[in-house]
This record gives sequence, C-alpha cells and structure tokens, in this order.
Amino acid sequence: MAVGRCAARRGRRSGPVGSAVLLWSVAALAAPGVSGQRTVSLPAADRPLKPVLEEVYRVGALDGEDWELFGDLNRVGFDAEGRIYVLDGDNQRVIVFDRDGSFVRQVGKAGDGPGELRMPTDMAVAPDGTVIVQDMGHQAFVVFAPDGSFVRNVRNPIQGGLMGGRIDHHPSGAVLGANTALSFSATNGGRPALSTPPGAPVKLVPLDAEDPEVREVTTAWRPLPEPPEGGGTVGGSGFRVMRMARMRAFDPVIRTGVLPDGRVAVIDTVTYRVRLVDPAGGAETALARPLPVRAVTEADRRAEKARRLERLESGEGPRMRAVIRTSGPTGTGTQVVGGDAIRDMQRQMIETLAFADEFPALQDLRVDGAGRLWLLRTGARVGEPGPIDVVDPSGRYIGTVPAGAMELPDAFGPDGLAAFIGKDDMDVPFVSVRRIGGIER
Repeated sequence: MAVGRCAARRGRRSGPVGSAVLLWSVAALAAPGVSGQRTVSLPAADRPLKPVLEEVYRVGALDGEDWELFGDLNRVGFDAEGRIYVLDGDNQRVIVFDRDGSFVRQVGKAGDGPGELRMPTDMAVAPDGTVIVQDMGHQAFVVFAPDGSFVRNVRNPIQGGLMGGRIDHHPSGAVLGANTALSFSATNGGRPALSTPPGAPVKLVPLDAEDPEVREVTTAWRPLPEPPEGGGTVGGSGFRVMRMARMRAFDPVIRTGVLPDGRVAVIDTVTYRVRLVDPAGGAETALARPLPVRAVTEADRRAEKARRLERLESGEGPRMRAVIRTSGPTGTGTQVVGGDAIRDMQRQMIETLAFADEFPALQDLRVDGAGRLWLLRTGARVGEPGPIDVVDPSGRYIGTVPAGAMELPDAFGPDGLAAFIGKDDMDVPFVSVRRIGGIER
C-alpha cells in the first residue's frame, strides 16, 4: 500500500447553460478537488468478492395493516439494536420495525404542529434510536427521541432548507450533510448572479438547540453552471426572480458518509478519489485508485436522454418539488410547486440536457457499522450500476463486488444486516432486510 501525495482531476464543464423556469433555489451536483492530502494508493486490479445474501425479512404490502402500506420511500436506517426505521415520505411518517420485522411504532404524522411532518425528504438514525427527519416544508430537522416522542425542530441553516445527497448522524450528536443548493438572484430586470458560495460546504448541524451553531467540516468542489439568461421582475415591485440553470448529466457527484470514529468520507471528483476528513482537527487522507476515466460519447448522451424520459413517463424518475420564495414591499412568501407543472418542467430540462465530457469514476458511497466504505463505481453502460469496492477504515482494499452481483445497500445495520428499498412486480414498495456474508478477507 503506497503512500504519497497527488492532486485530483477537476471536472470539466461543457456547453452554455440556459434558463428554464421560475424558481428560487436550485440543487446542483458537484465535483473535484483540492491537492495536498496524504494519499493512500489502492491497487489497480480488482480482487473479486462473492457476497452471500440471506433475506431475513421483508416489509411492505399491497393490502394489509396501515403501517405496511407504503408510499414512495425516501430513506431507511438502523439503530444499534438492529431495529429498522423507514421514512415514508408520501405518508409523512416514519415506521419502526423490530429486528424480526414486527411492527414497533409510527413516528410523526402529517401536519404543521410540533412533531408533525410537512415535506420529509431524508432521515438519519442515531445508534440509540433518535430519529432526525429533514423536512423541507418546515425548513428544519425534526428530532424525535428513541421512544418516538417529539423533541424539537432544529432550524435547517441550508439555503432552501435541503441538504443535497444524504444526511447522516454524527457521533458528536450532530447531523452531517452537504449544502449543494445554488442560488442566482436578480432584481428589477438585472442579469441573475450567483448568490451562494461557489463550493459545496459539508456541514455538521448540532441537534441540541433550535437555532444551532453550524460547523463546516470541509468544502467539496463542484463545477458551477453559468447564471441563467434573462432577468425581470414579478409585478414590477422589486421582487427577486430565480430561473433554473440548465440541467446537466454525468457531472461528478457529491456524496458523504460518517465513519464510527467520526471521520467524514467525501467523494466529489471525476477520478477515483475518496477524502477522509477528521472534523476535530481537519486532518485529511485521500484514497485513490488508478482507474481509467471514460469519455462521454454521443451514444451515451442519446441513451441518457432516452433513459430519463422513459423514467419520467413511467413515474419511476425522481419526483421534484420546487420551492419558490418571493420578497418585496409587501413581505416574503414561500410556495411549493409540484404536479403537472413540475413534470412539464422536467421534460423540458431533459430535452435541453447538458453533459460533462467524462464519466466520474464513483457514483455513491455507504459506510457500514464496521466503518468499511462501500464505493459504487460507474457502470459500463448508461443507467447500469457498476462494481462495488469495499475498503476498510484504515484504507486497506478488501475487494470488489462484481457489477450485477448485488445492489448497493440503502442502509447498513449491526451483525451484517443491510436494507434494500425496492418495488415488486405490482409496483408495491418494500424494504428487504438481508444479512451479507462473504465480504471480509
């Protein structure tokens, strides 16, 4: 295992960025990096792993008790005892199951009051069973005690009230996430200008106060779109206007994870590079593999547009909601837009999709209870998942799960448990909890 120093390749931006619809805040993808970290070089050749998956139980049904009738599922997570927590965003609730799949309780419900959820988008679960729900409607993290009782709403300091990627519980008692929102603003016909910092700050938000003091762990690099064309006013009264920048594909993603020792894992580059950052002292180690980067072809561009349009028409694609904020002489307001208007907007954005020049080496990451990193690589074909590399917390490469052998779990629990969100042949959402063996060498 060689140790040295290297710089990561920056992402490239291709083509002009146009405007689409009136919006106030925009979530963006991210990219590369900073030089100068201590770098651990992982071997170039794959060492195949043969995982053994045994289903322990499955929850979710077409017909049955209320608690097993899921809408679209946003997130799942485990506590230290192996109980699983399922965020059912459609029904604005969290359902808790014991480690044998039996129903325990419902946490939260739809509404505007204390302990109620308006637009839950993500969730983190602490080892003791504390539940933290990111709620875009409340612009807050809604915190519940291990027994399901409401604790407090913690103001979300992120622009637009939404952290990009996934949020995770941190051993310090905070929630971790990346601020990937971008805002461009203009007043009275001026050209929109970037009104947020160019980087994507990775932040720790303490949960012990309603208005927390946020701490920045690191900043992820990202390619910035140009401001949307056009300005204008709403009603001619000085309202600020937001137009969405042109949507892009194949840019490097920003993904974060938390190791049991408190270090934070970050991916944000075109090349294969994972940063491990210590929030306590800022020390940073990069894990790198010398894997080739694949150029994006015209066939790839056509395939990606077709894939996105097919998912949109089938209802399988990501469901967007836009938050429109206005400010003017009469005050401020917030409006959530969804439904057909958003679907039409998504269709237009796919038709005008812009593309990066290269595929990023990595697509996603998870951290299991032992601190091992599970790193999903980009697949050989558009829309297909790639192999999964497994690396221990010291930076030792364990091996690679071949593409197609298993999906990247949505959550890891104790004793080899992992959870996978899926839909059956009748399009019924479910969560499958399986035990994974055959990994450690």
